[in-house]
Parts: sequence; structure tokens; C-alpha cells
Amino acid sequence: MSHAPAKPARPTLREHIERLVDPGSYLPAQHFSEGMDEVSEADGGEALIDGRPVTVGLSGHIFVRARNRRHPYVAISSGTGGLARGGRRNLGVLDTVWGMSGGPMLAEMASRRRDVPVVSAIVHHSFGDSSFFTGMSDYVVQLTGTCLALTGPRVLAVGTSEQVTMEELGGTDVHRRNGQADTIAETLDEVYASIRRFLSFLPSSASKPLPVTSQAPEPARTLEPDHRARELIDGLCDRGSFFELRRDFAPSLVTGLARLDGLPVGVLASDPAVDDGAYSADACLKATRLVCTCDAFGLPLVFLIDSPGPRADQQISRAMMLAQAVQLAEVPKCWVITGQARGAGLLVTGPARIATDLVLAWPDARAGYDHGSAAADEHHWAADGIVSPARTRAALTAHLRAVLGPSPVSRPGRTLCTWPVGF
Repeated sequence: MSHAPAKPARPTLREHIERLVDPGSYLPAQHFSEGMDEVSEADGGEALIDGRPVTVGLSGHIFVRARNRRHPYVAISSGTGGLARGGRRNLGVLDTVWGMSGGPMLAEMASRRRDVPVVSAIVHHSFGDSSFFTGMSDYVVQLTGTCLALTGPRVLAVGTSEQVTMEELGGTDVHRRNGQADTIAETLDEVYASIRRFLSFLPSSASKPLPVTSQAPEPARTLEPDHRARELIDGLCDRGSFFELRRDFAPSLVTGLARLDGLPVGVLASDPAVDDGAYSADACLKATRLVCTCDAFGLPLVFLIDSPGPRADQQISRAMMLAQAVQLAEVPKCWVITGQARGAGLLVTGPARIATDLVLAWPDARAGYDHGSAAADEHHWAADGIVSPARTRAALTAHLRAVLGPSPVSRPGRTLCTWPVGF
């Protein structure tokens, strides 16, 4: 009689952590923790990632430790949600650590001022508390085959009689389209690598030094005006440094983190090959999330603009939300008009001088409210300078070095750090 091969055992929390962090650096928690009951290694502990201290826990456990220590917090998210205590008569009483909206875990998370980076890794099915915590995280990576939802298919079937699979309810295809997951990973090793990569761009906490690399490799290609968005980024930023976020969500805008001469920056690039590079409602959400994250942790922003701006049929509230975020952001903001910056899009994408530090334009770029005006008559108000593609990197680098100084320290924005992280 043949037997089906046994499924490999799910990694324990400790196994996840030891595969994520620097070898031999993990120290499990084995004492009373701030603001919580007694904790153990089942809840997480401290470790190093690329030599920097982090706190790692199961979902939102020991998150308070990370805030008190000014460490980034990494949540290995997997859970069934809040558990009632005391049997049938106490179904409404939720445990204060494990509980849903009543527990301090979510209260601390909801009230934080984005003072430390928070990462959620969906490595198994995640419901209830675990999902709520994920929704308030700065970065989310989801493993293929997992489900991220408020509740599971069985509860949904009992409550609504609707039958759905895990994948239909909250699989990676769902969250790559709605933008909930910043990264989709095919393997656990990809999950761990993406977490390390994301944290490498951010300071350990707000107001700490930015992680600037000492040697900046040259770009992977030469910039050309007819290149697509990702090719433009590759030609502008340090070779191999671009870390794309939300790739399949609102594809007319490419967003992510990168390095410019070793300096970590947020990059937003219009892709005119997709819907003419227009800012859809979802693209405005996508852009706002990155603007808020970079402002909270002190990363400069670089916009590559070849877009007519928001479409007339899109939600104007989303466009104005992005315009407000751009105006309120206190980090350096640089704009490079590579093609067109037109109409109402000028109010959203910056070159109208509402909130920017530097505006550069390529020789054949077009910026203005009148689509019929000549390019030569439009540059005088839109740009600080006309630069060739080949000189763009040097111009941006010189500006940011002059503004930030030789040892840049993150200066978190006072307003956007309190905006919901879902933006």
C-alpha cells in the first residue's frame, strides 16, 4: 500500500527567527515584559539583522518592548484571532494580551507615532488580531499559499452561508491586487530576504542616522528618454538597489526604496506604458503610503514624472489626499520631469511649486496647464534647471548632499507620522 508523503512540519517561531536574523544573535524573552504579563521564548525576543538590533515576536506580542528599546519590530504573523476565556459564560471577555480590539497590543499599535519601523510577515494563515496588526504595519510580506483575512472560511460559512476557499478569501492573488501586501514571496527564504532588504533602507528608529552606504555602485544602465519606469530607476539609482513595493497594485505608478549615491530614498516613477502614466485613485493611495512612510522615517523622495496627472473620472478625494501628503511632508522632495506634467496633475505631482525642494526637467519635457502650448515656453516656471538624462543623477545627488549634510539623520515629519499606515 502506497502512502502519500507527509507534509513538512511548519517552522516554529524560533526556527523562523533564526533563519531571519544574524546567525547566533537571537536571545529569547524570558522575563517580565513592559506593559504585559510574564513572557517566554514562545513570544519572541531580541536579535540582530545586519548587525542592528531588532525585536521579533509572534504577531504583535512583545511589541511594547520594541517601542521602549527603539528597535524595529518584526511580527511573524500567524494566528486565529482573539480567544474567549472562561468558557460559555464568558464568551465576551477577551484576553488582554491575545484579545482583539480590547487588548493593549492593538491600542499601542494604533497610538504609535511610527517611531519604529514595523514589519509583518504572513507565513501562515492569519485571522483576527494577527490581521489587524498586519493592517497597521509599515511593511507587509505575504507567503504564497497563505491567507490574510479578518476571519476564516468556516466562520464566514456559519455567519453568511457563503462558501469560499482560503485563496479566494485572502490569498496572495487577492492582496497583490488590493495593495495590502507590499511584497509577495514564493518561499520562506524570500520572506526573510525581503524583510532584511526593507529594514536596510530605514533607520532603526525615527531621529536616528539614515543607513547610508559608504560605496555607491554606478547605475545598471545609461538613462534614455524612451526608457520605461523601471529602466529609468535602474539608470538613476545605485546598481541593484531598487526594492519595489506593491508591484501589481496600480501599475501606472512604480514605487519603492532605493539608494542614490549610497543615500536611501523613496522613488515614485510614472509608467506611461500603463494608462499613459495617469494617477488613478489607487495610484494616489500607493503614492501616499510611500510618502507617509518616507516622511515618518526621514527618507528623501524622488519623483520621476511623465504623467497627465489624475484622470477626470477618478476620485478627486484620493488625488487631493496625495496633494496634501506631498505638501505636509517635511523630507526633501525632488522632481524630475522626464516627459509630461500636465493639467491638474501639477497640483498632485509637485512641479507647480506647492511643496518641493528641486524640480529638474529633461530637454524635451513638457509641463503646463495648456496641453497645446509649446514646450520651450513651459520650462521657465516649472523647473529649477534643464538637465540631460546623463546629468540627472549628479544633480539630484549634489542637491541631497547639500541639504542633508555629510551625516544625515532622519528628521521625522510631525504630521504624516500620525496618518494611518494604510495610506
